[in-house]
Amino acid sequence: MDYDILYYDTSVVIPSDVKAKMLDAVCDIYDKDTARTFERELDEQVPYKYVVITDRNRTKVIGLGCLMNSGLDFDIWEFAWGLVRKEYQGMGYGKILNNERIKIVKEKLGKEILAVTTKVWHLKHSGFRIVHVFPNGDNLMVCDV
Repeated sequence: MDYDILYYDTSVVIPSDVKAKMLDAVCDIYDKDTARTFERELDEQVPYKYVVITDRNRTKVIGLGCLMNSGLDFDIWEFAWGLVRKEYQGMGYGKILNNERIKIVKEKLGKEILAVTTKVWHLKHSGFRIVHVFPNGDNLMVCDV
């Protein structure tokens, strides 16, 4: 695997070319409407920290993930926007992305991470467990750090 990992504490410090590549990656996995939602969150400066995996030349975003302090308590964090481009799935980039986000939570002295997802397998590999299933099929997952 030949990649770089970029870290951004807020969306305002993300260079515009990287933002465009992030939006392209969201489009690759979801659709244009979802990419617009992601772009709106970037513009509104949702208090995410961003972990972005790029190819070595930084020409393409391979995957990205967001995390933030939950606001429930200082030591509880949340994961959001975890994705890996289709052509890179199954190659370990999702695990790298989750491990990097978990490392950040540990550095911030976090004790638990929350995530809501329909795709549980990738988080189970990182130590998350399902604590609740919502009527719409989403799963609330928790990881003790």
